[in-house]
Amino acid sequence: LHEVFPEVPDYRTRLAESLTAQGQLLTRLERLDEARQLLDRALSTFSQILQNNPEESPARFGLAIALTVQARIELASNNADIARSKFEAAIKEFDQLPAEPRYQFEYGWLLANCEVPQLRNPLKALAISQDLTAQSPSNANYWNLSAMSSYRAGNINSSIESVEIAQKLHPSDDGTCSFILALCHAAESRMTR
Repeated sequence: LHEVFPEVPDYRTRLAESLTAQGQLLTRLERLDEARQLLDRALSTFSQILQNNPEESPARFGLAIALTVQARIELASNNADIARSKFEAAIKEFDQLPAEPRYQFEYGWLLANCEVPQLRNPLKALAISQDLTAQSPSNANYWNLSAMSSYRAGNINSSIESVEIAQKLHPSDDGTCSFILALCHAAESRMTR
């Protein structure tokens, strides 16, 4: 469809999202050269869409996600400086997005957990999580973001409280709550030594 209707950004956005997802999978399989090729195509497609439609939020979001995947490819290839620049570019793209929950959640998660610790901004991630939990208090993922952001900001008690809320909302934990709790208990243990 993207070839038949090149003027429809949604078709090209979906193509680029698919390329990004495939690149993410290949990265996990450590097929980095193949992943890099797919991500280059995805980034090129997103950039072309935004050149013609700068306000196209789904394409900007896709570009931000593709940049984070590309950064992870570079980390896996031991190219830390390139990875850092890709994460920085992703953060700039996220900054330009409207405050929609889907965009904000991914942005907050990156700010709390960026693989380049110097780029983390747990206080901004915490502010995002507070907005999200206020809008949708029954969303366990938003509470997990709150927990992780609180942990990164050094507020262990708040982190544990947020995890407990997430667990009540989603009792069949996918491992995220357990992981965050383990981090909190390890931090508490270090503080009592």
